[in-house]
Amino acid sequence: MAQVYTTLSGHWIGRYDYNGRGAPVAFEARIDEGPQGVLGDITEPNSFKNGMGPSLSAHMSGARAGDSVSFIKTYHGLSTLNRPMYDGTVNAALTRIEGGWRFDDPQLGTGAFSMVRVEPKALEKSLGVLEELGLRGV
Repeated sequence: MAQVYTTLSGHWIGRYDYNGRGAPVAFEARIDEGPQGVLGDITEPNSFKNGMGPSLSAHMSGARAGDSVSFIKTYHGLSTLNRPMYDGTVNAALTRIEGGWRFDDPQLGTGAFSMVRVEPKALEKSLGVLEELGLRGV
């Protein structure tokens, strides 16, 4: 029997792209949805900031209203100018989110993203697959 979800809380994996320019970037997220909104932490390979090591971490904060999800990603150790805004749609089962991301200044980048919920046991297997595909940072 499939798990029934009532919130976005849980483990997620996903990817974002730069509108077809360059390789997509994989990420892992831990989300908590509650009265304070949608909060979480994201880890991804460092694809854009020299001198910050092989991976980047970020905090996400936002909200969900029905099937609409929006959040801002704030990277640890980077300027607040590097805060992409994400807007997406979650499916009825609360297991997949798809949408787009952007900066206030579109010259800094825009693109699409998708993410899927994974159970903790499946997370380790999924991370191994991402590593084999070269989509997971060290």
